[in-house]
Amino acid sequence: TIVNTPLDLLGNAPLQNRVHIIQSPDSDPENIAKRIQSLLNDPYLRKKIGNGGRSFVIENLNWNKVATDMTAMLEQLIKAKGKP
Repeated sequence: TIVNTPLDLLGNAPLQNRVHIIQSPDSDPENIAKRIQSLLNDPYLRKKIGNGGRSFVIENLNWNKVATDMTAMLEQLIKAKGKP
């Protein structure tokens, strides 16, 4: 995702507007198009968002992080299930 809308499936991932993504306030095609156009017109912003997005993926969406998060979630579910 480079241009993100509030309906994105990444949920509460710590993405920052103009660091990792370009955030659109809604899913209106005109608003999304304006944000894409801003990337096409600004090589510095395009490079910044590309690098920021890559860093985000490396730090937050790698297998070790996903496995750790999944293990923690499953442990919470097991603990909650064991309570009367």
